[in-house]
Amino acid sequence: MKVVYGQAKRGGYRLRWYLTLALVVSPLLVMGYYLFRNYVLVIALGVVTTEPVTITATNDGIVDTLRVEPGESIAESSVLLTMNNAVLASDIRFLEAELRKLDKRLTDSTEEELVVYQQAIDEAKTNLEVMASIRKRYDTYRSSGKVSDVDYAAIISVHSQAEQLVNTKTVDYQRALIDRQVSKAAGPVAQAQRQLMGNLVVKKAQYDSLTIVTPYGGNIVDVQVAVGSRVFIGDPLLTVSRHIEPKVVAYLNPRYLNSARQGSKASVKFPDGRRYSATVTEKVEMTSRLPAHLAKPFEGQPALLKVTLTFDQALEKNMWVESIPVEVIF
Repeated sequence: MKVVYGQAKRGGYRLRWYLTLALVVSPLLVMGYYLFRNYVLVIALGVVTTEPVTITATNDGIVDTLRVEPGESIAESSVLLTMNNAVLASDIRFLEAELRKLDKRLTDSTEEELVVYQQAIDEAKTNLEVMASIRKRYDTYRSSGKVSDVDYAAIISVHSQAEQLVNTKTVDYQRALIDRQVSKAAGPVAQAQRQLMGNLVVKKAQYDSLTIVTPYGGNIVDVQVAVGSRVFIGDPLLTVSRHIEPKVVAYLNPRYLNSARQGSKASVKFPDGRRYSATVTEKVEMTSRLPAHLAKPFEGQPALLKVTLTFDQALEKNMWVESIPVEVIF
């Protein structure tokens, strides 16, 4: 374009022209960049994860103590928090009191029965001792001819009856002992005891589950409750990640299946622009559950390939942010 002004005035008009040209061309350049990215490069959204586990409540209760904080490192079998359930505690106290009553009732009734049998044995033995002394005197009288055979035979018969009575009472006592053992094993009181003990074991196991213990060593990713919070069965309590190297889980369009085979290489771009190389190390899976912070509004639940990659080099510790979104370029 020819400008008729002097040479000194052309610079300003030329600058305006270039700015106008850049303004007009820039949308085309941006469009070309995104077309290049979407149709030439294979790009997927993903997250860096150590596959954390969310621990949920196995019983209703109120959080009593909280022993960890987000980001804290924990060892295996560490106590994370404790809860309290007043209803469970009351049930346990009631069952223990009922068992004590049954034990006392069974012991007292058995002791009373055994005392009666023991008294009968003692009386029979006393009677036998008396009859033995009488028979001894009659033995002396008979040897001197002072007692007839008929009288002596009567004394022998009475003495034998006294011995038989002692044996009978002893057998009754032994049968009472056997009945006691049977009653302890299969009687109505024993059955009630077993039922109460079974209920008590269940209640104590439920109460023990109010103490939340980590299944493995790792880091506390998130704590979803506070001291005093009321939780119900299934409510999330804490999220724990294991002490393992983080992986990348990418969600790829199914048409790029060939790019996500095991052993395929990819570049992982973090939000700050840093890039790390990674390799597909696990079998590709289908999924329709995209993480909430990666899903777009009104997008629904598309069918995607779930691709797991492992970093080729060690990741810096400050980059170990659970579920941080990344861009994976295959």
